[in-house]
Amino acid sequence: MAVRKRGQVRVIEAVLAVFMAVALILMVMGFTRPLRSQYIRETSDLRRLAYNVMSTMSQATTFEATLAERIWAIYDSGGVWQPAVERLRELELILSMSLPPGLLYRLDVYLLSASGGAVELKPLGFSSNYDADRVRLTEAESITYTYTMTGSKSLSYSDGFDYSGLPRFISTITNGHPNTNVFIKTSGTVSKPPSLCTQVDARGNLYGIAATVYDVASTLDLVPAAGFTVVVAGSYSRDSIDRRNNVAYVSVSVDSDWDGLVDVEYIFYRYDTSIGSGKIISIFVSPNAEVCSVSSDGSCNPVDARIKAYNLGSMTSGYTYSWNCVIPSTRGRVIGVALVVVDADTSDPSGASGDFWLDWDDLQLRWSYESIRGTVLQIHLTIGYAG
Repeated sequence: MAVRKRGQVRVIEAVLAVFMAVALILMVMGFTRPLRSQYIRETSDLRRLAYNVMSTMSQATTFEATLAERIWAIYDSGGVWQPAVERLRELELILSMSLPPGLLYRLDVYLLSASGGAVELKPLGFSSNYDADRVRLTEAESITYTYTMTGSKSLSYSDGFDYSGLPRFISTITNGHPNTNVFIKTSGTVSKPPSLCTQVDARGNLYGIAATVYDVASTLDLVPAAGFTVVVAGSYSRDSIDRRNNVAYVSVSVDSDWDGLVDVEYIFYRYDTSIGSGKIISIFVSPNAEVCSVSSDGSCNPVDARIKAYNLGSMTSGYTYSWNCVIPSTRGRVIGVALVVVDADTSDPSGASGDFWLDWDDLQLRWSYESIRGTVLQIHLTIGYAG
């Protein structure tokens, strides 16, 4: 009888042991998941995160802000200009701020175009925070995101001439009496000091010229000519015995065929020619060549078809005027901008400091990349963790 009781006890102990083992297994399973299930869950989260980041960047028109110049240049040049496939540093900064710390990424951007039924992808650049040749991603997701640009990009450059000396991207041209000069003026300016003074005295020369030239291409890079706007104020003063053969103008040069050379020069001028004819001299298309003679009524008829002249009206000594210059719709990029004064009189015997001068102030350059609207991009984004 005792043996039978001991056997029943052993059976009960065995059953209890089984129950305890099952309970322990169930408890452990409640806190863990198989490795494969965990991987699927995490990569699913990565995919969702990748799409969320792309959606946020698109809504903020991030791609318009960072890629407008490259896309416009490809279209405007007819494919002559092609971007180097290089790192897009602006996108790297945005991605690093948008993604969790420790997450690795690589983003490749392509311009999507279709011709004759064939789809072409042109690489615009990439962003990455790791070296794919050295780092292997063990948990990662890749997505392809197609985006149609709905916005554009507008930029501007302002210059109040607050320099101790002219910077390297500004050069000068002077021809005339030694008083002819370009310098920063700290008093008696258009609105508030300082201003850029172009002073000209033509004595003993065919004409006198003083000019300041901005190297737009190297300083501001890819600037569209179409709609490019220059706004600047100018205060005009002349010597009391000046013979009033004076012209002041803004000149803009354009490379219309993307060969790196100036093809068209746009000139916006004001004049004081009530006594004698003035002159306009080419700065860009044909340097030092006479463009036209400006008559007393301000008319100018350029012989060179590459030069377009626009009469903004007369000017009187002691007054301040505004030059508001807009390049018409045209193909090409802006190469340079010049602020110029020309004195056509060579007979002034005076010993004054200069025949006339113009104080330029509050220069503004404005341009936009409107033609990028409707552009389709294909974006490949891979995010994950290092193995």
